[in-house]
Amino acid sequence: MTRKWTYENCKKEALKYNHKNDFKNNSRSAYGASKTYGYFDEITSHMKRPKSTKQSSWDINKLIESTKPFINKSDWIQENPKAYHAAVRLKILKELYSKLPESFTKTIQYNLKWTYDKIKKSASNYDQKTKWQIGEPSAYDAARRKNIINDVCSHMKSTKNGKFIIYVFEFSDNSYYVGGTRRTPDDRYNEHITKEKSSVYIHIKKTGLIPTFKILWGETSYIHIAEKKEIYWDKYYQSKGWYRLNVATTGNLRGGPVYKKWTPEKIIKSTLKYNTVKDWRENEPGAFRISIKLGIYKDITNKLTRERKFNYSEQKLIDTIKKYNIINQNHLRKINGGMCKWYRRNKKDILNKHLPDNRRKTCSKEELIKFITKYQIKNKRQLRNTKEGNRMFDWLYRNNRELLNSVFS
Repeated sequence: MTRKWTYENCKKEALKYNHKNDFKNNSRSAYGASKTYGYFDEITSHMKRPKSTKQSSWDINKLIESTKPFINKSDWIQENPKAYHAAVRLKILKELYSKLPESFTKTIQYNLKWTYDKIKKSASNYDQKTKWQIGEPSAYDAARRKNIINDVCSHMKSTKNGKFIIYVFEFSDNSYYVGGTRRTPDDRYNEHITKEKSSVYIHIKKTGLIPTFKILWGETSYIHIAEKKEIYWDKYYQSKGWYRLNVATTGNLRGGPVYKKWTPEKIIKSTLKYNTVKDWRENEPGAFRISIKLGIYKDITNKLTRERKFNYSEQKLIDTIKKYNIINQNHLRKINGGMCKWYRRNKKDILNKHLPDNRRKTCSKEELIKFITKYQIKNKRQLRNTKEGNRMFDWLYRNNRELLNSVFS
């Protein structure tokens, strides 16, 4: 059957019109066929876009009036985009700028104040980036924007050591302060001695005693190890009967919130009241939640049991067998793996009573090699793809995994 709107017929029809819109409105079938078969652009190449008869409401005088509320051209473009686009569309933007004052049309250059020399001179007055940022923030921001901060700050010392250390302040009246930090020991010492809110500073003012500063433990880049070491040394001084000056709980070097009610010691005590994780979680939700945030959940719940209570009655097993027409135990494992596993562990006699155990009872090395050579099996995946091979694999995986690995090594 020949099509009505072939290429020649569509082209002949398109030549009757000068605009695509007229072609679409007067000959929709030809228009649609040319679009479908991919020669629309070719047959409409002679057509031109109709010129808009609508006259623009903008002229040069109205555009000049629109610029008067603004100080510069960037504000004018941002606040009155219609006027700007009209000037571009009418091709009179250059003419408009020529009739406006130079202060309006010139491009604004930001950060003229902070040249490279001025930024470097400003940075030379400080020995740390944080002090420079607080003292002269505009110079610091200009250095960041111009990407020269590493160059102008090359003489400055870093406040961070990169690795964690555990330190202590010991007083002669058997009081102590244990802490951990990534900063250099000198910076941390000066901060404790001079900062008015520091427990060390308050104790010095109160007693007049000068503490001795010691580094208790070496460097590490792992925060969780440093937190455990801080807790260890805190307990060490407490066992000696020393008075603790720390206000916050130790073992919180991440800078997060301090949990005054649920300290690690109190959380551990709360777990001793219960036998299972479920009971502890339901009765002590606050301790459970904060143990996760402090990263000690796994350590403190090792002694608690995680028993899962299933209610797989014999009637439920029978209903499942009837519902899915289950033939054997392997079929049940595919339908409801949890039920099959639970019955095999706890009530194997009831399971064997209702369903035959089609699992392989044994598998020797000779049987396995004979089966592999017969079906040319190369790996464990191919062995599991066959019905009998899958039974062999299950038995060997449960009872003799070394044989399975040695054959396919």
